[in-house]
Amino acid sequence: MRVSLLFSLLLFCFFSNAQFITDKADSSQLTIAGYLQPQYQVASKEGVRNYSGGDFNQHSDNRFMLRRSCIKFDFLKKNYDHAPSLQLVFQVDATEKGVYARDMWLKYFENKYHLFSLTAGIFSRLFGNEVTFSSAKRESPERGRMSQILMKTERAMGAMISFEPQGKDHPLRYFKVDAGLFNGQGLTAPGDYDSHKYFTVDSSNANLGKIAPRKYYSVDAQIKIKGKTGFTQLRGEFIKGKQTALANNSATPLALPTIHQNFYIRNFQGGYFYFLQNVINVKNQIVVKYDWYDPNISVSAYDVGKTASYLTEADIKYTTVGFGFIRYLNKNAKIVFWYDRVWNEKTRLPVYAHDISDNIFTCRLQIRF
Repeated sequence: MRVSLLFSLLLFCFFSNAQFITDKADSSQLTIAGYLQPQYQVASKEGVRNYSGGDFNQHSDNRFMLRRSCIKFDFLKKNYDHAPSLQLVFQVDATEKGVYARDMWLKYFENKYHLFSLTAGIFSRLFGNEVTFSSAKRESPERGRMSQILMKTERAMGAMISFEPQGKDHPLRYFKVDAGLFNGQGLTAPGDYDSHKYFTVDSSNANLGKIAPRKYYSVDAQIKIKGKTGFTQLRGEFIKGKQTALANNSATPLALPTIHQNFYIRNFQGGYFYFLQNVINVKNQIVVKYDWYDPNISVSAYDVGKTASYLTEADIKYTTVGFGFIRYLNKNAKIVFWYDRVWNEKTRLPVYAHDISDNIFTCRLQIRF
């Protein structure tokens, strides 16, 4: 019933051209926006495990699905001089798999100096470019494997202080600094499972049972050049650091380990590069993306599966080359044709002694409002 109501509301908003409700008396504004992403996929074999929308069922190699169906309510209140004073955002994602909260946060602006703001609730993590880049605008159907594993759902519960001058004539108006404090596990668990927000590294035996590290470092760059048929764009990001997880999975754990489990600390690195080119005109775009994730750079593929090595499938490096064509039908709609070719390291593990077949073709229609 909840899904049906959300879809009814979403369709109403679409056909009413995303209403903007403004109350001049108190200078408040409510904006309703959203997008839908129905798609069809074909896998290279039945039951493929993947990061292109979730694993296929055991006896299926093709499927229709609603990848995302998001609706966002954004309330902004302004003070007497039309400067923002309070913002409330609520966004949900409703698909055939269920209804999920994506954003639920409030933002308070200080109105004396117009320099600072405080945000609290569930909102995007303050890290990197791909994690914070909206799925409604991203050219590839999905974020890279590393982003999905390390930053599942891209959101976290916490609070953030921002320095961002609001004045159009302020000398630092192009400068912004965000500092946040979060539970840490993102939305992989319903609540924080320990008391720690900060940690220090200690490799001694005395550190057993204490805080294990998760440290990520990122650098990204992009360039956009205008040409005769549109734009040429290059975009890239490199991430490395330490990740604490379990033996068979490098994702952030859902809970503290049981008596039969241990935390594994791995040095990882990965990244991606995009090449984007408009052809004929700006309504046509070809995209090539190179994406890699090595969850344990301290070992080689030959070590994985070796007797008494304690190395598992969670230590295998993956490389993905994705390429596609995007047709922008109008400012609110586009269709994407995309193919992901995925390679894994060849290891001593029987299942991964060769490159497994896990390639995915995606055809997606997206409508925004």
